[in-house]
Amino acid sequence: METSDKAKIEYLKHEIERRDRLISALEAENKRLVKESGKDLKTDLSVKEIEAMLRRLIARVSMLIRCDKCVCMLHDRETDELYATKPAFGFTDEQINAFRLSTAEGIGGECFRKGKPIITNSASTERRMIQRNIDLIGIKNSVCVPLILVTKDENTGKIIRSETLGIMWCFNKRHGERFTEEDVNVLRRMSGNVASVIAGARTYRNAIKRKNELRNVIESVNSGLIMVNVGGTVMQINRAARHMLGIGSDVKVHGYYREIIDNSDVREVIRAAIHGEDEPREIAIDRNGRRHIYKTQVSAVRTDENVITGIAVILNDVTEIRNLDKMKTSFISTVSHELRTPLTSIKGFISTLVECGADFDHDTIIEFYRIIDLECDRLMRLVSDLLSLTRIEDGRGLELNLSEVDLGALLEKVAAAQRAYEDRCEIVTDIDPNLPKIEADGDKLDQIFTNLAANAVKYSPDGGEIRIKARREGDNVAVSVIDHGVGMEEEELKKIFERFYRVDSDTTRTVPGSGIGLYLVKNLTDLHGGICGAESKPGRGSTFTVTLPIHQKGENK
Repeated sequence: METSDKAKIEYLKHEIERRDRLISALEAENKRLVKESGKDLKTDLSVKEIEAMLRRLIARVSMLIRCDKCVCMLHDRETDELYATKPAFGFTDEQINAFRLSTAEGIGGECFRKGKPIITNSASTERRMIQRNIDLIGIKNSVCVPLILVTKDENTGKIIRSETLGIMWCFNKRHGERFTEEDVNVLRRMSGNVASVIAGARTYRNAIKRKNELRNVIESVNSGLIMVNVGGTVMQINRAARHMLGIGSDVKVHGYYREIIDNSDVREVIRAAIHGEDEPREIAIDRNGRRHIYKTQVSAVRTDENVITGIAVILNDVTEIRNLDKMKTSFISTVSHELRTPLTSIKGFISTLVECGADFDHDTIIEFYRIIDLECDRLMRLVSDLLSLTRIEDGRGLELNLSEVDLGALLEKVAAAQRAYEDRCEIVTDIDPNLPKIEADGDKLDQIFTNLAANAVKYSPDGGEIRIKARREGDNVAVSVIDHGVGMEEEELKKIFERFYRVDSDTTRTVPGSGIGLYLVKNLTDLHGGICGAESKPGRGSTFTVTLPIHQKGENK
């Protein structure tokens, strides 16, 4: 009996020493993890480094309590489930992916809901243990503790907030032993650090996610964005700004702005912004042989405490807007001239007839009247074009007054009118005698082909043949106006149907015109459900083709 008691005392002393060593190791581990988790919150640890920290921690837990498997299960708020997450000890990837349970079921769910540890010494007889999990993992016994993240007041040390992130669950004590309260104490000590690291990892991932989302938004905007800190170091230049400044995607942009940005105007905008000047400016940047105009806007980057940490410079491309402004100015000047020319002619002939009408014979007076009539028609066409332009610009659109139109007769009329205005060009018609009548708005077709024919005459300063050709093509008719005038470059062809656009060259600069004719041709053709296009070569002339349906469809009916 005495020998037996001595043996028990010896065993207990040995067990106490082992537990003391275990607690000492645990406390040392705690200190290291606290230091590492603190580092995680203060420095830019990568996700891999955080996962490595958790992996070491899970492995250490498994060693301390001598279990075959250990895993953290985190709470999914959307589904209200607990799911296994990496890193884990003793689990395959398939087991981790499949291990999931509701917070309302099983031992894991109860541990999470109640926030208390649970020891299960016989999984096969424990009614709360879920059979599918026993089969999936091969559970014999287990111990689980809640992962509670505790936030304390820095001054008082009092707990001001606690959040249960999930549970830490260990399975299958080695050598057939049972889990004990000592194991629970070990897990409790370790779970706080696990929760801290997991929370840090979650915060880090969320921050990285928000950072990437913000970066993607910044990169996707069409405006150029340059972000510089108060010391002049470039923090970010988005894709649009790189393109505007001619900075390649492979060029690193972290450095002093004067070393990265070559354009002196942009550097001056940044310099002024750093010194508190935020007036909008317009700057010019030459790129690929073309001058681009950018409007700059400057905004200070501030912290929550309203401290300025940097500036953001936004570059908006206003090249097209400025070009449009110039074209509008030119358009007003041109239209004024276009109106003045026929009015001057009409005024001159009317004044002559009023003052000296009795001195002219009948034929001369009729000729004067014919010229006045032609000039009035010219004014009417210009006014009609302006009214159509106004309706299109106001978004009111144009309406079709459909009727059966003899397109061949209409084209002959257009040709005859042009012959009356100009005698230096030979205007011929090449119209298929079997050309069908089409369903269309006759007045608007007259606008289309009068504009095309007048353009052909204007841009044939040396005369030559102008051919108006019409053929049937299936369910459509195609009308081409062909000249042998000055022609144009391929780049100009892409813009000629834009409003106010006029080809700018030595041979066209003196040609009168408002710049709205071809814009109206396109819109009126579109209104009929047709297609217009152009082919041209410099010095060899141009061909404008309008294809129209014989019968209108859909909304045009």
